[in-house]
Amino acid sequence: MLIPSTDITLEELLDRVPLAVQYVDKDGFLRYLNKTAAARPANIKREVGIDIRDCHAKPECLEMIELIFEDFRQGRKEPHYYVTSGIRKTIMVPKKK
Repeated sequence: MLIPSTDITLEELLDRVPLAVQYVDKDGFLRYLNKTAAARPANIKREVGIDIRDCHAKPECLEMIELIFEDFRQGRKEPHYYVTSGIRKTIMVPKKK
């Protein structure tokens, strides 16, 4: 997808952002990650198509993920914010309808 009035694609733009950007669909499958996200250390191989529940082995993480997905299915519009160990802030934003 080209950004209007440029010759840059959305993916190229997101790859230039020094923040990890991942897109997960409503069913919990990873559909996109930029170069910064792909370069972050992970316990499992992160690739498009994986179920993100497989990336989070701790029961409390799985609980939180399921609660976030349920909130979004119920119509929550505001993002979820949380800080992970290592002081990394994560923001999960619902898809606009």
